[in-house]
Amino acid sequence: MIYLYLKYLEYLRIGDTDICSIPSEIGKLSNLKTLSVGGHQVTTIPKDIENLVNLTSIDLWGAKLRDVEVDFSYLENLITAFMSLNDYYGFAQGLSKLKKLRHLYYLSTMSQFPDEIREMTQLESLSFTYSYMQGVHIPSWLSELTNLTYLSLYGCGLVGAIPEELGKLVNLERLSLGANNLSGTIPETFAQLTKLQELDIKYANLYGSIPQAIVKMPWFQYRWGELLLGNQFDLSEIELVGPEFIVTDINGNTVSSKNIYESN
Repeated sequence: MIYLYLKYLEYLRIGDTDICSIPSEIGKLSNLKTLSVGGHQVTTIPKDIENLVNLTSIDLWGAKLRDVEVDFSYLENLITAFMSLNDYYGFAQGLSKLKKLRHLYYLSTMSQFPDEIREMTQLESLSFTYSYMQGVHIPSWLSELTNLTYLSLYGCGLVGAIPEELGKLVNLERLSLGANNLSGTIPETFAQLTKLQELDIKYANLYGSIPQAIVKMPWFQYRWGELLLGNQFDLSEIELVGPEFIVTDINGNTVSSKNIYESN
């Protein structure tokens, strides 16, 4: 009965509680626009969520969902989705059909990149940070998502070279490929990423020369030290300037700006 008094509710957060499941009556909150279910105790969500057609934001980050049967395509007004499906394999049903969805943050266990993502060309933000995709290569078709301003594949266990095709993502402002077991170096095609403001590739196991186009980007002279962490780049032909600093990684190894400047 309490839901009858909440029919005009627009924001609901259920987190940091002992609640393990969401009651089916939540589907009666027809005016709800934001739903946050971030509690680590929550393991199930009812199909009745499909009735929340006015939702623009759903946050399931931190929940330990299993046996998800919700068809998210009913949430046709959804703009932002945080999905944390730690015990769920694959891609949540119906997400790729949401034409208004602009920001997708997805955490799951997958044997490959979901093909459904290829259809979501309207996305502006896409994150698979810490999704378990051990041994998977970065697909070149990600370059088809040309509206992306933010792409994060951090800590996914990815392998292989960075596809040259990613240079087609000309609207990218932030790109994170760090904490993976990649190979090769930064593609020359990244010269096309003229809007790029942040490139996170620390601990990506890269090597070789850094393209001159990257060196000439405004942020490089003040953030190049981060690129060295967990990589083996050749800096012998690069004139390095910037503030003094000392960077220490998790193993206690340090990189001093003074030593690097002098060696180059």
